[in-house]
Amino acid sequence: MMNISLEQIERSDRVTRNASIVDLRLTDISASLKIPGPRPPLTLHHEIVPSMVRLSDEAVLYHITYNLDAASATNRRVLEARVTMSVALQLSTPEFTDEDLLAFGGIGVLDIVHPYVRETVHTLTARMGLPPLVLEVKVPASMMPVDA
Repeated sequence: MMNISLEQIERSDRVTRNASIVDLRLTDISASLKIPGPRPPLTLHHEIVPSMVRLSDEAVLYHITYNLDAASATNRRVLEARVTMSVALQLSTPEFTDEDLLAFGGIGVLDIVHPYVRETVHTLTARMGLPPLVLEVKVPASMMPVDA
């Protein structure tokens, strides 16, 4: 869990103003139900792991993986899951450094993919017969995977 600096936010915002989404899709998902019918309430923990591939000076591909696990009221592991969303972006200008693009990957890209992951986790857990688990509306700043 990292502290996000004003400089990182400014870097991310600069990229946001100059990026267009070319493609957004779910590229990987896996889930394992460890205990059917666990004792509620469930506690959800998650880790966010971003990666970036610069395809050209004006094209970038991000993969954002959420590693999730849920525990029952008796602290028994109930669920392990991994959800990866990928976003291809076209940049209107080639001026961005890798530091700019990494800041955007840890802040701006999360604003794009997080609602899709929220919906996926909610649906997945409901379909597994668990109480539907809901992620926060926005990724808490303490969970954003930006280097300090």
